[in-house]
Amino acid sequence: MEIKIGQGVDNVKFGMQRDDVKKILGEPNEVENYSFSSEEHYLTESWFYEHKKLSLSFGEDDDWRLVTISSFSEECTIDGNDIIGINKNALMNLMSTINIDDMFTEDLSDGEDNQIVFGSDAKGINFLVKDDTVVEVQFGPLFKDEDTIIWPE
Repeated sequence: MEIKIGQGVDNVKFGMQRDDVKKILGEPNEVENYSFSSEEHYLTESWFYEHKKLSLSFGEDDDWRLVTISSFSEECTIDGNDIIGINKNALMNLMSTINIDDMFTEDLSDGEDNQIVFGSDAKGINFLVKDDTVVEVQFGPLFKDEDTIIWPE
């Protein structure tokens, strides 16, 4: 599964409607609806594909278009480079290779787990590193400004 920054993964592109995604990936194994705010009219619908280790989110405020993809599949690559399962040093080298120069980190560690998010707002991508190993990648479309999504064609 090749991640195309700002575009999507393989033939699944940001901005696609749910029916179009179903034509490519089929029915999801699980569907969940939730809201990130107290206003229920801003719903998000997430689809989970167990066999692909892929989660897709569609936003009501974006006309139910695909807005976020998450994966924990060892088959995910960026520019042909493996992502899931690599260590933190290999991730730093990869980020340099794919021209991520606005990297941020957020420590999510607690008493039991050592977890850090490495990401780029400009590239719309986050890597979850647990115990020095990348375990998940989350990404979305690029933005023209704070509110305007650049939908892929």
